[in-house]
Amino acid sequence: MLKRHTTHFITALCLLAGLTSLPAATSTEENFSEVDRYLEKGGPVYAFIDIEGDLDNLAGKGSELLQAVKGLDPEMAKIPDLPFRLIMEQTGFTAIKAIGISSTRQEAGFQNRTFLLTDGGLPGLLGFYGTDNTPFHLPDMAPMGTDLAVEYSMDSETLVEFARQVAASLMGENGPQMVDMYLDQPLGQIPFTAREVLGYFNGRIDMIAEIDPARTIDLPKLGGFPRVDFLMRFGSAGQLAAKLGELLGQAGLPELQVGTEGSVTTLSGLVPSQYGYDISIRGDTSSGELLVYSSETFRTACMAGSGDKLADSPEFLQATAGLPGEGLSLSFVSPEINLLMAKYFELVIKTGSAEQAEAMRTYMEWLTERLQWDTAVASVMRAE
Repeated sequence: MLKRHTTHFITALCLLAGLTSLPAATSTEENFSEVDRYLEKGGPVYAFIDIEGDLDNLAGKGSELLQAVKGLDPEMAKIPDLPFRLIMEQTGFTAIKAIGISSTRQEAGFQNRTFLLTDGGLPGLLGFYGTDNTPFHLPDMAPMGTDLAVEYSMDSETLVEFARQVAASLMGENGPQMVDMYLDQPLGQIPFTAREVLGYFNGRIDMIAEIDPARTIDLPKLGGFPRVDFLMRFGSAGQLAAKLGELLGQAGLPELQVGTEGSVTTLSGLVPSQYGYDISIRGDTSSGELLVYSSETFRTACMAGSGDKLADSPEFLQATAGLPGEGLSLSFVSPEINLLMAKYFELVIKTGSAEQAEAMRTYMEWLTERLQWDTAVASVMRAE
């Protein structure tokens, strides 16, 4: 029923926050009224689910069930008490009051909306992708012809705080200290701590990819595949380049080159040239940005402030028609990506084992029922 998701409008996870508690007798009606004004009617799907208090009750039942199980057998009694309610609270799930879903037919496909109505903002892990909408910059950065564009923010501190709160409930006041000690220890033989790694992936992250069907690369057992140029930008990982240079230098990569100019460190020759890629890493400690890209030519095309951009692409404009220009995340997938994925599935069906072929055939049939392979898809996640 929900085929051909052209705009795939998940204004997606529109998280509505800051609503006051309501009397039990009217809470469902109030919740419905609040969610209903953000949904669209007249399509194949319109749904409202009121779950206010349900997840909190479920957590309580989980605690009761654990105690009952522990009372059945002395061995089971050794199972430590788990703070189900606290865990649910720290994830933020108990703040969800209602869920609304709608799907309506648009000129170019379907527009789908999913809303979570929450109480008290975006607590816990619900705030992992940030809490403030910001204007999307990727359409004006990605070059015309881009086949995959994704931008989003990550607040890695929400993961740290979640771990500290759960540890405190399990181990008392020493719990958060133990979490901090783990986060500040090197990760095995890698000279980075877990806290540093989380910090590198904090903030804004961009991904851009473009398929060039005129150029192919040979993949083992899969044959020729169109070349894919790419660029990834991490807004808080600029210091990582110099550290990776030291680490990879010890690995003895034959074509590795490390150069530093001012605040910028560039690593190139990361993969053998026979594969037709010059994958490089460029970190700027001044701006804090880290770039990973397939070629200098593609990096220049992405970072240039002028030229034809994705924002002017007819496919992009059609797929994003009616979507907001700001939010927590934006994604765009062109038909070329879908068709490339379909080609990969077909190769696995043709060259894989009988089990692999059957599993892939089933998955491809499931996708085909829900997607139109030659149609672009875009989605936005924002907070209201």
